[in-house]
Amino acid sequence: MGTTCGFRIYRLESFEEISNSEKFPEESQVPFVGGISHIAILYKTQILALVGACPNKKLSSQSVLIYDDYQKKKLQERPFISAVLNVLMFKDRLVVVLQTSVYVFNLLQGFAVELHSKTCANPRGVCAISSSQDRAVLATLGLVEGELAVQSYFLGTSRTIKVFSAAIQHVSISIDVIPGSDAV
Repeated sequence: MGTTCGFRIYRLESFEEISNSEKFPEESQVPFVGGISHIAILYKTQILALVGACPNKKLSSQSVLIYDDYQKKKLQERPFISAVLNVLMFKDRLVVVLQTSVYVFNLLQGFAVELHSKTCANPRGVCAISSSQDRAVLATLGLVEGELAVQSYFLGTSRTIKVFSAAIQHVSISIDVIPGSDAV
């Protein structure tokens, strides 16, 4: 959970706090002054993707910091020309959503761009990924308002679907697929 002073991580089973960046010593390598606007955690690790809440602070709203919470150190940082509106992680991929584009980076290949797609205006950072490690599905806005672009990393397929006549405000993915259906 991003806060105005940093972030906190809780274990879902027990709701036990397992990390609190607000308790870091002053000499910590990563100051979280200004807060965290977006946070994502890499599947069952302590590797985080963090986006700052302010454009002019050390941790900017226009960059993504890959941070190892176990070692309490910065691993990599990637700046962008505009504010990051959403950040997601799955497998060894990082998804970064900007106002009119989505980037997918391969973290094992040193932040190599795996996918860059343009979208219609996306002020809410609408994007979703499946939570399954073996059925990675990414859903982003399409180029036209009301369209959803869906990419299956598991099947190696992608589709654009007209789902609404107005702007899409939120999207969510379920990994439950009915056998025999032609779901992406």
